Amino acid sequence: MADYSIREFHGNVDKWIEQVESGLNDVIQIFGEKVHGALVDIAPVDKGRFKANMQITANKPPLYALNQYDPDGEKTKAEGRRTLYALLHGGGAIKSIYFSNMLIYANALEYGHSKQAPAGVFGIVAIRLRSYMAEAIREARKKNAL
Repeated sequence: MADYSIREFHGNVDKWIEQVESGLNDVIQIFGEKVHGALVDIAPVDKGRFKANMQITANKPPLYALNQYDPDGEKTKAEGRRTLYALLHGGGAIKSIYFSNMLIYANALEYGHSKQAPAGVFGIVAIRLRSYMAEAIREARKKNAL
């Protein structure tokens, strides 16, 4: 009887560990999607090149700009979701995640060059990071019953 209780206890602990690990990955995934989605959504748009250049990379920033256009931002957000999923489920060691825009005029847009985003883009999202993380934690807890 004691042996059964120990196995049941180990089973419960193992299940809890799996839920926590899954919950942590979900928090990072949801948080990343919220940050990237906000960057894309509030980015000023002319032809959509700035939106399309919102990149997500792991452990180092990207080295180049993309030659893509996405005026409504939906393709860029979908690519961001795919990238985050691949980063989190690819098995590599991730120490940091970068959200970047490598266009030569990105710095000018960040410092008020656009009337569509006079306060910039990355700075606004940076101010909101705490709320994005709190939302991600709530959603992951609900999803994983934690």
